[in-house]
Amino acid sequence: MRNIWRLYLLGLLLAGNPAFSVAQQTTGEIEKAVTAMEDQWLQSQKTNNPDIVAPLLADKFVSTEADGKVSNKAQMLADAKTRRYSSAEYEDVR
Repeated sequence: MRNIWRLYLLGLLLAGNPAFSVAQQTTGEIEKAVTAMEDQWLQSQKTNNPDIVAPLLADKFVSTEADGKVSNKAQMLADAKTRRYSSAEYEDVR
């Protein structure tokens, strides 16, 4: 019984720990950053301007299309320049 109370007390201390709230805040900031990058990608598609998304891609970026075509960053950006979207929207982004 004494060990149960110790664990309960430890749990209460950890839940009120400032590091716990910092972790939640950091998670929120990460979510905002990822959402901003998704918005940047969407803007690239809406304006048919792949230069907007280029900074988001790593130099070693590799893309595999649904048809199995594999391309690197330069090839993907070149293909994107020839592509025209009539519309682009995201739904229920989380």
